[in-house]
Amino acid sequence: MHDDTRVIHAGRFLKAQGDAFLPGPVFASSFHAAGDPSESPYTYGRFHNPTWTHFESALGELEGGPSVVFGSGMAAVTAVFGAVLRPGGRLFLREGHPMLWSLDDERTDALVVKYPYFERSEPTIFVSDGSYVETDIELRGSTTHEWNHGLGEVITALLDAGMTITGLIEHRSVPWEALPGRMHLRPDGEWVLDEDPDRLPLTYTLQAIKTII
Repeated sequence: MHDDTRVIHAGRFLKAQGDAFLPGPVFASSFHAAGDPSESPYTYGRFHNPTWTHFESALGELEGGPSVVFGSGMAAVTAVFGAVLRPGGRLFLREGHPMLWSLDDERTDALVVKYPYFERSEPTIFVSDGSYVETDIELRGSTTHEWNHGLGEVITALLDAGMTITGLIEHRSVPWEALPGRMHLRPDGEWVLDEDPDRLPLTYTLQAIKTII
């Protein structure tokens, strides 16, 4: 079967006479679930819905394996934590602050917000022949598609995954020279802004525990 034909037919379930040729998207947020909700295929649209099921089926057929769809990038990340961590397990995360990721890192005269702070459907696209790893080698095929995640989105995703937040600290420093030409290296190996470092959080540390049920 030609690839074009596979794409057209992927994810289609057996239909009864009179059913729509292609199912439309389901916009409902809640579903009837009499009795035990765990026995219902759908309960709340944020967790699962018929549109995702059809998309997962189609993607799985095309990729040759099981497919799982998430409502956001953070939902996918936290699903991994939820599956790997046992009840009582701890998560320790230090990450670049989403406010840092929103800045124009090519400007040296001012701190300018250029990129989205919140996650959005379309990615921010970057093209570069280098990476954050220090090397003299020029990279090929270095177009990246990136999504920022606001601090509230990160915390909400962890809570939805059954985590309990036990600590959150925002830092004025970062372990790499995130804004070249505007930072200096401290004796402890952390980079800070040359001027008024209190203006901007550069990283954050988050701690959480998998809730014991």
